[in-house]
Amino acid sequence: MKPLVTIIIPTYNREKYISKSIESAISQTYCNIEIIVADDASTDNTAEIAAQFLDEPRLRYFRHPKNVGMAMNWRVCLFEHAKGDWFLILGDDDYLIDPQFIENAIKLADDNLEMKMVCAPGFVLYDRYQRFAVQTLPYPSIADGKEIFKQRGSAAKPYEFIFAGVLFHAQTAKLLNAFSNPADIFGDGELFFKIALNHSVGVLPTPVCVYRVHEASTLTSSLSFERLRAGFDTCFELWSLMTAHEEFSKKECDDWKKRVLIRYCRGFLVAASLGDGNSNLTLNKAKRFIFAHSRISNREVFGSMLFLLRLFFSRFRRAYRIVYVHWNEAQILRSTKSIRECHYFSDIQS
Repeated sequence: MKPLVTIIIPTYNREKYISKSIESAISQTYCNIEIIVADDASTDNTAEIAAQFLDEPRLRYFRHPKNVGMAMNWRVCLFEHAKGDWFLILGDDDYLIDPQFIENAIKLADDNLEMKMVCAPGFVLYDRYQRFAVQTLPYPSIADGKEIFKQRGSAAKPYEFIFAGVLFHAQTAKLLNAFSNPADIFGDGELFFKIALNHSVGVLPTPVCVYRVHEASTLTSSLSFERLRAGFDTCFELWSLMTAHEEFSKKECDDWKKRVLIRYCRGFLVAASLGDGNSNLTLNKAKRFIFAHSRISNREVFGSMLFLLRLFFSRFRRAYRIVYVHWNEAQILRSTKSIRECHYFSDIQS
């Protein structure tokens, strides 16, 4: 019998998008799937919309009595509700566009038993501009996971991976204690790179999903010191695991640190400097935390004039945000295409 695949749809207040996510999961051609909608105590009409799909026998819905946060919602789904040998986490504002994605991913994994993860590219949809970018995964169909790990931040564009385009082996994820930090909204990346560090990775060639970027996206809202600290800890742990592998040279580890860990530190400091008075995210607290990790030197973090200028101007919050928004908008418009140019988005308003 074909292995069972669980499609997890964690959701919170997504009445605008949730139906499209559920419909895309139901449309998968793979014969042995279960779909779990995990409602993190939504206060809008998400529950009522999900109820419209309960006549689908493969779908189950449950609701947390109180909000537990995104990472804990993932963990509860995986460890307490999912029965699948493999699982996919489909964001409640994202959707699948290739009905054969899971079917093709399982076929690739069945032919390569050492493989514990299969990924595929997707589209990044910028809702505000109604424009999209195509993710690139420049890897062979059976990729060396260590090579993917080593190239983090320098190969795949515009994102290293899109969660909706990754099929994880469930038992491997559990052995790695996936999503164990409730504050860590980057637990998906931690799991992705920990699996890549120890296993080969299957890579499908064509886009399978759409990842939406919008004003209410989790990654662009409600930053806090705890969230940034958890993300920093994840980067630091991954670098430590890399240095423990004999396959990586000292130069490769140093290059990874400069590209990933130091870049994250700098983003951490700028975000802390921009924090408003209602946040516990302060620049001094961020500095103390970063330099408590003795293997990250002051010179490594602050040894960039461009970063120092960015950090200086971040003190002037209003001006910085205006400039950054215009710069970011220009970058998006320059590097993306209109949704009218791609048939996958013909029904985007539906």
